[in-house]
Amino acid sequence: MNSSTQSEIRMLREFVHMHLQGKTCFFCGLPLIEASETYGHRNHPPIKVALTVHHADENHGNNDARNRKDAHQHCHKSFHAKRILHGKSVRVAMREVRAEVAGAQ
Repeated sequence: MNSSTQSEIRMLREFVHMHLQGKTCFFCGLPLIEASETYGHRNHPPIKVALTVHHADENHGNNDARNRKDAHQHCHKSFHAKRILHGKSVRVAMREVRAEVAGAQ
């Protein structure tokens, strides 16, 4: 990997840590990323969890900030699997995702 690519990855990692620190997953309510003590420089550890954006109204064309919700990718996939494959309501699917995550800890 060339040095400009490595520099960009470090910069993006720093950006993610700065902007997502303290934010929680829309579905499970747990922190999106682990806390980091490396603020102010580009030596953040790799982000080990897959993140995604959920569209609350399920319209991917609506990118209004109020419609976009940060989420762990596994919580997002689990939610949509419950909604689509099992025909559950939004409230029931959300409750089940939260219960799964709580049970896994």
